[in-house]
Amino acid sequence: MLNSNQIKLSIIVVTYNSINEIGDCLDALIEPNPIQGFSFEVIVIDNASADGTFAYLEKKYLNNNLFKLVYNNENTGFALACNQGVQMATGQYVMLLNPDTVAQVNSIVQLVQYIDSNEDVGVVGPRILDEFGTAQESYGNQLTVKQEFIGKLLYSKYFEIFPFVKKWKHKKLTSNKITEVGW
Repeated sequence: MLNSNQIKLSIIVVTYNSINEIGDCLDALIEPNPIQGFSFEVIVIDNASADGTFAYLEKKYLNNNLFKLVYNNENTGFALACNQGVQMATGQYVMLLNPDTVAQVNSIVQLVQYIDSNEDVGVVGPRILDEFGTAQESYGNQLTVKQEFIGKLLYSKYFEIFPFVKKWKHKKLTSNKITEVGW
């Protein structure tokens, strides 16, 4: 059990030339209604952006205690920068968030509540929507060569002319049911 001073969630965002997206991403976490019900921190790792991303981050978020800003002198790549953020994290849970994502605060709260109340669960992920509100494929079952082939075939634009394929794809992506997945 956490005491009131401990961080519940560390949100890690890796940027590289993300000046056009990062403000919306980070502002969604704190404005107008910040995450409530538990403490959190946001760790932003900038991978040597050349577009002014880090200067923007310093100007807007440096004096906000929720944020830890790190500038890498070289682009270390996404995975290494994520690991760098994880090493800095002090939260009970870690969330990786892409800089072009505008998270819905209530979704983050629901994810934390779910993992808190289901101790047999080690990883959770949200339904991902594009800018038009259309669900995106972000999970699947354990892959076999046969499943991969059939899945690629069914998700192909050519097969969407068949109503049953389109209906199956829509049903899978828009389900509100909690689903155990392989990836």
